[in-house]
Amino acid sequence: MATNILEKFDELFGDEEVLEPQKIELFVQESLKFFEYLREKLQSKDENEQKEALNIAIQLQKKLESFAQKTLSKSGLSPDQLKNFMAAPQNFTPEEWKTLENSEKDIEDYQKELRKNHLKRI
Repeated sequence: MATNILEKFDELFGDEEVLEPQKIELFVQESLKFFEYLREKLQSKDENEQKEALNIAIQLQKKLESFAQKTLSKSGLSPDQLKNFMAAPQNFTPEEWKTLENSEKDIEDYQKELRKNHLKRI
């Protein structure tokens, strides 16, 4: 599982030219599972598991940043322009828009769950 998300990332986004909403949705789903796995490992009492999880998280962050930079550069848009484009349903087919909405909801639900679990530990 540890390197699975890194391999899945490369598989899904190795070619920025063929970004499809279905790929993004699949990646979001897989990422949420992986982030939960990382969270558990980071909370482990085993220091080696914590170090491994941190190392993988750093690798994933670098890959995500690199991918975001390449995609933004190829789009010719500023970050704000891209954000505005992504927020406008008229820029997508109804199916694409639904996929983006579902992915956003999944991420929000995951963040809420993390906050809830964090509050329980305090």
